[in-house]
Amino acid sequence: MKKILTVFAVFLIGAAVGYLFSESSDTVKAQTEDAAGITKVDYESQIVARFGNAVITRGELAENAIYRSGGTRLILGELLDQAIVRNAAMEAGISATPEEVEAEYQEALFLAECNNAKNAFLSKPKAISMANIESLFLLGKLLNITATDEEAYSYYTSPAAFIIPDQVNLIWITTDTKASADSAVKQLKEGYDPAEVTAKYSNDPVLIEKGGYTGWRNRNTFNSEVAELIFEAKNGLGLQKDDIGGPIIISKYGENMNVVTEYLVVYIVDIDRAKKRPYEQVWPGAKYAAKLNKISDMSSKFFLDEIGKYNYRVKSNIFDPSSSLVYSNIDTRQLEEDLKAVQNRAKRQ
Repeated sequence: MKKILTVFAVFLIGAAVGYLFSESSDTVKAQTEDAAGITKVDYESQIVARFGNAVITRGELAENAIYRSGGTRLILGELLDQAIVRNAAMEAGISATPEEVEAEYQEALFLAECNNAKNAFLSKPKAISMANIESLFLLGKLLNITATDEEAYSYYTSPAAFIIPDQVNLIWITTDTKASADSAVKQLKEGYDPAEVTAKYSNDPVLIEKGGYTGWRNRNTFNSEVAELIFEAKNGLGLQKDDIGGPIIISKYGENMNVVTEYLVVYIVDIDRAKKRPYEQVWPGAKYAAKLNKISDMSSKFFLDEIGKYNYRVKSNIFDPSSSLVYSNIDTRQLEEDLKAVQNRAKRQ
């Protein structure tokens, strides 16, 4: 079994099952009322996609997810991890209220935002994220883990933590010929208005309307050639405000999916190089991350201990709801390797 709850397990996105061609208006829960008038939701019949009059239900989606994930493989990951934690918590009389889990979710969201991962975090269905976060919360309680201010600052000072990436605000001009690109560079250097140069030479009608302005963009939104042109020019110093880069050759797919060659020229409106976010802005996230680190270090031993208490039981035929439960072994080799790595790191410190 893979290592449980790695340092940023809460941010793992994975290959989420999409809603195919669904429309938001079709994601209506099938609802009934019991004798007490309490509304119950039949999630198995919930519509998640529609094509004309044909619908796809959550139950069908689940069956396909189980099948395409190789049967039991789907329940050997997060679902099993969560079950182990829930069982330990029940035995210890520990629980998590919805308010506590929501507060933990907000902490995780803040940490993701501080590490430029908010969109990735939110791309995972909240119900799945909340289940993971509830496990993290219960595991923290079971292991009695908290993080000190000193541990939070120690995490903050690690090299890759809380970095605002390279960003640039630029004017983007693509032309069909190198002669046009060279002319655009010449006029920009002579001080012509970049918007006028864009209108004269650009082959992109959308950008022509915007005067060539793209707005602020992170480095990771560019391909390697363009990123190098902007951020690695001048022997690694990168272009500066009002600098001009190019022309360089870039390629894109045309209307018929044929590869089209263009010449790119960029004019730097403003540029902001990577820097660390101030500690006073991110310390709650640093404290939460420090707690996750401690959970990660202690999780291998926890899961090995819990797995040793029980036999794992899974249906003999995962596709047959009436099949009997049978005992199964859990491969703990990765957990054992992770525990040794934690122990060796502790010895070196």
